[in-house]
This record gives sequence, structure tokens and C-alpha cells, in this order.
Amino acid sequence: MINELIEAPDLCVSVEDMKAYLRLVADTDDDLIEESISTATQALERYLNRKIGSQTWKTSYEAVDKNSTVMLPFDPVISIDEVLGEEESEIEYTKILDLPIKLLIETDGAVYVTATYGYSTIPQLLLDGVKMCCAELYEKRHLADLGPILKQFTRQRVVLL
Repeated sequence: MINELIEAPDLCVSVEDMKAYLRLVADTDDDLIEESISTATQALERYLNRKIGSQTWKTSYEAVDKNSTVMLPFDPVISIDEVLGEEESEIEYTKILDLPIKLLIETDGAVYVTATYGYSTIPQLLLDGVKMCCAELYEKRHLADLGPILKQFTRQRVVLL
């Protein structure tokens, strides 16, 4: 299975919102703040094993047997945009499981699934988590430790499912 990012997500927290959260006025660190938002979002996504902002991925499955299942690699799924076979033609599939999403593929050979993952409306809990992680990254620079912040989400993960 190979995953290829087709459309990257926008920042889930704007630089202006993050500056307000950090109580900053000057624009001198805008690039650093933007990078910190992106890094914080990726850290939270990896920890929760869920995509946050809307993003499109193409997943390639090689040598799929007829009437077998493939599991989509990320959650939550906003939409399944395209399911193609070896010759780039649409193929039939049936969604058989919602979490994680599994598709029953009705042909054999390579299968290419393009899907959009993330939240249409990002839960406030995740936005707050991104802001807390970003603040840690910004304020402590090279000494930042996101572990204690990320562990707060272990108990609340069930809320996000």
C-alpha cells in the first residue's frame, strides 16, 4: 500500500488566531508560527491516528484479489472520491465497515482509491490541542516536549470517534 498526498490541508488554526492565543502583536515570527501550527497539527494527527484538516490522498493497493477487502489508511473519511482499477477505469466496490472503513473490491489486480480525510468541521477540542502544542513549540523552541499535552487526549479520544 502506497499513500500519496494529492491535496494538502489548509492550516486548521490561522496565524492570526495563534498570535492572539500567544498574546503576540508583532509580525516578525509569523513564519515560525505557521511552521509551528503545521508541526503541532501533524504531531496531534500522528498521536490520535486521525487526520484533522480536510486533505485528499490517493492510496495504491497492488495485487488485490477479486471480492477481497481493502482498508482505507486514515480516519475520519469525508468522502471516497474515486476507486479505479489497473487501467484507470472505475471499478465496483461496496463499503462494508464504517470504522475503519473497509471496501469490498469486486475485481482483481491493482486498485487506486482517492479519498478525502479529516473533519468537515474541526472539533473545538482538536483546535485547542493544536493551539496548546503550537504554544509549546513556539515558546520553548528546541526544548519543546509535546508528550504531556498529547497524553491529555488519550482519555478524550473516544469523544472524537
